[in-house]
Amino acid sequence: MDQYTKAYGEVKDKDIAIKIAKTHLLLRDYTKSVNWFNRVLSKDKANKYLEERFLYGRALKMAGSTTEAAAEFKTYIETGADPNLKAWAETELKELS
Repeated sequence: MDQYTKAYGEVKDKDIAIKIAKTHLLLRDYTKSVNWFNRVLSKDKANKYLEERFLYGRALKMAGSTTEAAAEFKTYIETGADPNLKAWAETELKELS
């Protein structure tokens, strides 16, 4: 983790930020995961990181930000490519209702 953080500090590469966000999610540090995902996804107007929106939604949900999580799941259902993740996003959305 320290190496990723150091590398991001040197080059500000969005792919590194996504790796850090995913690692924090796996470590169940949801607040940090949300912060790292947000650094990239809030500026992702070209939808390069569309598939990561599902994971961002999961991190938001686990961090207690259910309204924002629901919005991310809806976005993924509408625009995501993976049918399995779409189905999972629909399940997550139902749980939040």
